[in-house]
Amino acid sequence: MKSFGRFGGVCVLTLLAAGGGETGITAPVPAEVGRLTRDGARLLAEGRYQAAAEVYLGGAGLARGWGDARREGLFLNAAAGAYFAGQQYRDAVGAYRKAVERASEAGEAELAAVAHLNLSSLHTTLWDPDTGEVELIAAERLLPGGSRYRPKLYAMKMYLAALRGDGVEARRWAIEAAAAAGRAGEMGLLAQVLDKQGGLALREGELEEAEEYLTASYRIRRLGKLPHLESSCRALARLRLAQGRVDEAVRLSEAAAEAARHSPAGGTGWWGNYERALVLRAAGRPEEALAEARKAAANAQGWRTLLPSSQWMQSAADVTEAAAVELLVGLLMARGEGASAREAFLAVEATRATGLRNAAWRGRWRKGRIAPEHSEALARLRDQEARRAAGAAPTAWEAAELRARLARIEQEAGVGTDWSYRKVPSVEQLQSSLAPGEAYLSFLAGEEESWGWVLTREEFYCGRLPARARLAEQVAGMRAAVSRDGEGWRGEAALVAREWVGWAGQAAAGARRWLVSADDVMFTFPWAVLDPGRPVGLVPVLSFREPRPEGWERGGLAAFGDAVYNRADPRRGAMKTAAGARAGGGRGGAGLAVWEMPRLAGSGVEVRRVAAVARRVGMEADEHTGPEAGLEGLEAALERRPAVVHVAAHFVEGRPPADAYDLPQAPNSGRRAARPREMFLALSMHADGRPQLLTASGVAGALDATGALVVLSGCGSGMGDHLPGAGLQGFTQAWLAAGARGVVASLWRVADDPGEFFEDFYEALTRGAAADEALAQARTASLQAGAWRARPQAWAGQFSMGKE
Repeated sequence: MKSFGRFGGVCVLTLLAAGGGETGITAPVPAEVGRLTRDGARLLAEGRYQAAAEVYLGGAGLARGWGDARREGLFLNAAAGAYFAGQQYRDAVGAYRKAVERASEAGEAELAAVAHLNLSSLHTTLWDPDTGEVELIAAERLLPGGSRYRPKLYAMKMYLAALRGDGVEARRWAIEAAAAAGRAGEMGLLAQVLDKQGGLALREGELEEAEEYLTASYRIRRLGKLPHLESSCRALARLRLAQGRVDEAVRLSEAAAEAARHSPAGGTGWWGNYERALVLRAAGRPEEALAEARKAAANAQGWRTLLPSSQWMQSAADVTEAAAVELLVGLLMARGEGASAREAFLAVEATRATGLRNAAWRGRWRKGRIAPEHSEALARLRDQEARRAAGAAPTAWEAAELRARLARIEQEAGVGTDWSYRKVPSVEQLQSSLAPGEAYLSFLAGEEESWGWVLTREEFYCGRLPARARLAEQVAGMRAAVSRDGEGWRGEAALVAREWVGWAGQAAAGARRWLVSADDVMFTFPWAVLDPGRPVGLVPVLSFREPRPEGWERGGLAAFGDAVYNRADPRRGAMKTAAGARAGGGRGGAGLAVWEMPRLAGSGVEVRRVAAVARRVGMEADEHTGPEAGLEGLEAALERRPAVVHVAAHFVEGRPPADAYDLPQAPNSGRRAARPREMFLALSMHADGRPQLLTASGVAGALDATGALVVLSGCGSGMGDHLPGAGLQGFTQAWLAAGARGVVASLWRVADDPGEFFEDFYEALTRGAAADEALAQARTASLQAGAWRARPQAWAGQFSMGKE
């Protein structure tokens, strides 16, 4: 995928090299243009992408001074191509956008189309096919009928269709692209198209067809001495594995590694190591496979930091890195050694810490709290890594200084947990963060088998769990048992506990408190049923924990509930017309103008009761109900830095996306996933009947909840689609990304009751209990109350996730 995504930068370099021979240029090309073009090409060949981009940007500045908007656009496109080749995706997007702007100003429709085409390639490569298609449509509208870039346009249409799993459409455009590339003599592009056709056939099990296409692509590149020969070798290695010809797969994998070392583009990324590890494992060479898997997992973390601040791109990166970590963990656990089990555990912790850090970084970047020098430092660090891979030896202190600078910038922005720029804590360091009686349970769900680790202050255990599909069955069975009346849930819970943590003995069973780092479908498990009286807190990663700061209660409580949800509500007459949507996004269009929901009268009682509890211990408490339970009130409350934000409201899941996509940069993993659906928090409607819908992505990107405990009381407020490695998508993750220290939410629908459960919860919380401890006390009170409150459906769905 990576090599296909780079074609945009290459075609722009061709334009630059053409110089004054291009149509519409009558004046001689200044000598400086030729020099800059040669310097940029040389730096690209050395893998110094940041330096190459700076050269091209210098050329853009000169062209602007000459008043030559066209050549400025060419240089900007080339700079973007250098960023793209160096995986500096955020900078690439900015440069391509600027290239579109300058080409449009110069009236150069074809050049603007090329930039749109490159943007389509970038977004599609990084799991954002919707944006990719928008850019492709823009390119097609601008591109002249006889343009030499038509073959690339057809290739992008093929790529988008393949990404969405539409094999028929992908083949149709592959035929068009191959024919056009052949007529134009674009042999490199023809090889890429054949690669994709072979990949499609391989995915569908058509091995003979895959053989035809992949062999043809290899021959074109080999005989023509074209770039990306390593891509053909890797594709053929995947085919040989599928054919059971493992020895040939090994030879092809070694040839791919050798070709990558001599590639002017700097070789492949972490997925090259990942694929070699798969081949070596199949060949019965576990130690060599382990060495490659270690490289893949380490390099994947660095790759993730370079992605644009798109929620779904980051989620896709989490998922694809999880594939590398799963492979590494499987190889380590197969060794059966204590040291290997510890290494596997730390690998899982490291990738989750990176995902958490990236989520926090993304939100702060959108809010303008990340200094501009962050991007520059990150690019220079990447440049050094590329030079080292090419055989250069930059001094160690330069890399250390850049890592320290990145860590400082992110710490100042409040990003927090960051293992990307410092040494990963040891198991012993993590154990020392646990209090006596605490146990940390970490899980990784795998396709063939899953693994778990249990830590206490003194002990470390590891064990095997069922494969992901079986775990999903157990979670569904437990949830079904909870939904039924009777005591059947207790037996079901005992069986799950024995299989999931029984191998840890008293280290797990005898612990007073559990801290759980779940994975995949295990996020949706009602952990409270295993022992209702035991505090169970979900934490993204153990190093995320922080003690509650002294004086936390001085921030007070901001409670929201009983919003206006329909036009029949008599309180609607007192509402003022909203000044329009400001932050949060995702309120929907005209189709939602008459979308109405029933009033949650009980939530108003709940707000008053929890506010009364807070006031009894001297906390300030603000109640927001009716028209005041809107977005403006929520934003104003967050600006005052409350200790607790309580929201009792309707929560709505969006419709599942219709398409499932190949996951990026792991073409042989066989993994496909639908992008997570959006989640909505419904606040008081506007005076014109439009609902105020705050989205989960809007919370992460626009709100600042630094230091607050956010309590979400509503139907399925903690629900969302779960992705391997990326975790549970929805409001829990969104509020943590917005800076919250913790989130309390529900796994399923709850009744609009007067708030007895949360009254008990706040009684414990205001006495100093952590959120998970307060939930345990509220569960105990519910069981003692009897009647409907004692049913697990009423209390087992509430969970907490965060730092406490």
